[in-house]
Amino acid sequence: MTHREFRGWLVLIVTLVALTSSGIILWNDPESWKGMILLVIGFIGTELLARRRRFARQATREEKLAVENKEKEIRENIAMWVMVIFVITVLLELVAVGVGLVLNYTIGGELGTTIIHYAVLIGGIVAVLFFLTALLSS
Repeated sequence: MTHREFRGWLVLIVTLVALTSSGIILWNDPESWKGMILLVIGFIGTELLARRRRFARQATREEKLAVENKEKEIRENIAMWVMVIFVITVLLELVAVGVGLVLNYTIGGELGTTIIHYAVLIGGIVAVLFFLTALLSS
């Protein structure tokens, strides 16, 4: 399975989950903003699937290979930048946790704990993005 096919299946699954979830949420609470956001995500996914299907039916083999090669280059560039951002974030997170620990031991209070909490939260988000990129680009 190529990356393009894998991403197509991934978009299909996300679209189906978004449309199903939005239907359930909006059935129970018609004024829910979460349901509306999921509905918009479902419509965007449907449009992406329609474009992908049109391209798969109308493009020649050479066009498909050119797109696949371009997407591979883009994936490699994105993976490199996400790795750089991950390394920088880890270093900054270590500094922030160190500062938070020093503040906890010297003056006490909530400031050090808050700094540590947000540093770990931001580091976790960047780590998830890094691992998803590594998973999808390999």
